[in-house]
Amino acid sequence: MIFGKKNSLSFALYIVLLAFSLLGTACGKKAQQENPTQTAEETTTSQADAISNEAPLEAVAEPQQEQTAAARPALIAFYNVENLFDVEDDPKINDDDFLPKGKQKWTKERYQTKLKKLAEAIAKMHPEGKGAELLGVCEVENRRVLEDLIQTPPLDALNYGIIHQDSNDGRGIDVALLYKKEAFVPTQNALLPIPNKKTRGVLQVAGKLWGEPMNLFVNHFPSRREGKEESEGNRLQVAEVARKAIDALLMQNPDANIIVMGDFNDEPQDKSIVEGLKSRADKNLKAGELYNPFHNLAKAGKGTYNYRGEWNMLDQMLISKSLLDKKGLKFEKSDIFAPEWLKQQQPEKYRGNPDRTYVGERYLGGYSDHFPIYMQLIP
Repeated sequence: MIFGKKNSLSFALYIVLLAFSLLGTACGKKAQQENPTQTAEETTTSQADAISNEAPLEAVAEPQQEQTAAARPALIAFYNVENLFDVEDDPKINDDDFLPKGKQKWTKERYQTKLKKLAEAIAKMHPEGKGAELLGVCEVENRRVLEDLIQTPPLDALNYGIIHQDSNDGRGIDVALLYKKEAFVPTQNALLPIPNKKTRGVLQVAGKLWGEPMNLFVNHFPSRREGKEESEGNRLQVAEVARKAIDALLMQNPDANIIVMGDFNDEPQDKSIVEGLKSRADKNLKAGELYNPFHNLAKAGKGTYNYRGEWNMLDQMLISKSLLDKKGLKFEKSDIFAPEWLKQQQPEKYRGNPDRTYVGERYLGGYSDHFPIYMQLIP
């Protein structure tokens, strides 16, 4: 092709600009390849900020960045921490009892003692003092008490993140999930409300645990204060909300990894657990059913909460079939975490019970009125 002088200069300028453009693209790709960690961290941070007020989940959203760590064993735990309130008055909730001048005389010193005790218990759930990779909690007043907790030694060295949303509970006590940032990358969460009830919602969290998709439901079912039979409908209603979300996940992916944990204020054999959540005591699960490893512990007379001398297995974990028979992370064992130092020693009548913070209005300065529970997953 023949160009005039003016056209030849234009073509030469075009070639030079094209060369600079290609060079810039190549440099950008090289820089991204040389520093992928920074990009992954920035993406994870933006995801965590963006998901805090997601609508209820219907399916797992895949992370934009994959974890590079190979699958490792994971300790999953749940702990009712018994009225973890701060010492500040919140006019939006009924926290009057847990103030310095309130009925419980909840002072800054008592609050700090509680944080130290809980931090010790949580860390020592792991045999090497490393805490659980995932820890569901209930009876926490707000995000602030969770931040104070994870900044209390020895938890301050374990790099925990927090997933929490304020609930509609009249006392203001919420559920939450703590997670080790090195092990778990959250992608979505939602607090599923309970229609026409001022009670805790169901916290649903999706993410990747050591690179493997995981769905978690953290619960605190309504109490039996009105009587077991009289209040059963309240717990069935919460179970129905959780089960609807579980069914939606399984419809999208029948092999979804699902863990349901909480203080259910019901026993493993009760209606809200067996019929509401569709659980069973053995591993011969039908489609959609959940395995409850704490059923046999309860049958053996063990429990996490002692009421008038009788043990109750109110705290439980249920898991989907995929965590029993698929490749990847799978269930190995579960138990109650109840070392001697976590138990009340005196008076003799209550020896062996959880070393709690209060009995009524009498301050004992212990950990909690519940023992924590845990479950081990292995690659």
